Amino acid sequence: MPIRHGQAGHTRKKPYLLRQIIKFSATICIILSLFTPAFAADGYSLARIEKESQNPYTPGDLAAARLAVYGVLPERFRAPQAETARTLSYADAVRLLRAVFAESNASLETDDESREITETEFVSMLLDALGYREFYADPDTLSFAKSIGLSPVGLSAAVFTLGDAALYLQSAAEIYAADGTPVRNRMNIPDNIRQTAFPDTMILTPTSPEDAETLLREVTRYLPANVIIRGDFLTKDELFTIFKTYYRVKPDHTWYASRIYDGEPVRVEMSLSNPDALSQQERDAYYAVMTRLWEQYESGEISVQEYGDRYDLAEARLLCDGTGLTLKFRYCEAWELVCDLDDAFTLYKDDGVTRAADAFYQKYVAKARNDREAVKLAEEAVIRWADYADPERSDRNDGAVYSTASHSILGFFQNRKIVCDGYANIFQYLTLRAGVECVAVRGLTVRDGAKKSAKIGHCW
Repeated sequence: MPIRHGQAGHTRKKPYLLRQIIKFSATICIILSLFTPAFAADGYSLARIEKESQNPYTPGDLAAARLAVYGVLPERFRAPQAETARTLSYADAVRLLRAVFAESNASLETDDESREITETEFVSMLLDALGYREFYADPDTLSFAKSIGLSPVGLSAAVFTLGDAALYLQSAAEIYAADGTPVRNRMNIPDNIRQTAFPDTMILTPTSPEDAETLLREVTRYLPANVIIRGDFLTKDELFTIFKTYYRVKPDHTWYASRIYDGEPVRVEMSLSNPDALSQQERDAYYAVMTRLWEQYESGEISVQEYGDRYDLAEARLLCDGTGLTLKFRYCEAWELVCDLDDAFTLYKDDGVTRAADAFYQKYVAKARNDREAVKLAEEAVIRWADYADPERSDRNDGAVYSTASHSILGFFQNRKIVCDGYANIFQYLTLRAGVECVAVRGLTVRDGAKKSAKIGHCW
């Protein structure tokens, strides 16, 4: 009897062959997956988003902006607001804490709603919301808070403000509650949030050069291009100390050097007095120093670079008016990607490279038990996955010209093809992500016995 199309006798072999093809294809995919990274970010870019505001942010403004992103404060707080610097009433503090910790309403009882709340009172209410009521006595509230990691940076020096409260809540998100659970898990943070841009300019009011360093450590996590340091609580000598620390060349602080782009050191601009406004004695001293520097340069005793550096330092020392200074930053690519992991702030139009870089770190380095192991795993990961890029063309001097992406972490996540600074950048990212300070240092490769001008290529 003839078998019609669709009957078993005619179609038995077809499913079998199809199953074999599917099995074979799956096997090939599994084999290829062993040699193909799961962290590719082809098609993504490092294009930056526009800033929300060009107005300078204080640390309190920045913490308030985070709460606005989380939906706790109104949208207008994404940009600096005068309200952030105002005192906080007891009733406002209660409403703020209830907005952040919905499950803690019962422990937040109102008193005189209109009176201004103090720092100690607010911290006590916050600790109660986190289940720490039985762990401390009232006179020790602030010291206990600090002992559990609740120590915000950038609090106002005079009165307790909304910005200060936001700073405490921002700090609380990084610690654990009394029952051992992350405080962040208790906060009313939505799953889907619309991030805001990192600030362009920040303004700091330190009380000492040491305080300025603490503040800079904190705010450079938010990648401001400009940091204004006000001299309200500093002497002229202290301002000059800060100027000298961060002027021209990178200081001896590895934390700082590991965040800054090596090819363009930080520029520091001191607010200066007009020499004509000085007393005759001060003016004579100023011109005597400048004349001596010019004579040293003309005689060849110092180079033009040394002349410029010494001139700027002398001018800052002699003409400092005490009002403040401005630091202009350019950050290294690795530090920017680490900071872009922030859930409230972002640097890029899309986070493809940020996610791919973090996935790579989580897979190959996150399991490290200490700094030494983290460095070793980072090195092994780069050696395993990175390939040296081929040049795109040659320039008029027969020098190799490589793609822009190959000099960047972007090139690694596009096709794993990078060159010298690309290798340095991806290794630096992995170590910084692991909490290990790492500085990328530029140099030149030269042949043995050759002059510096006879370079082979760059060395990082």
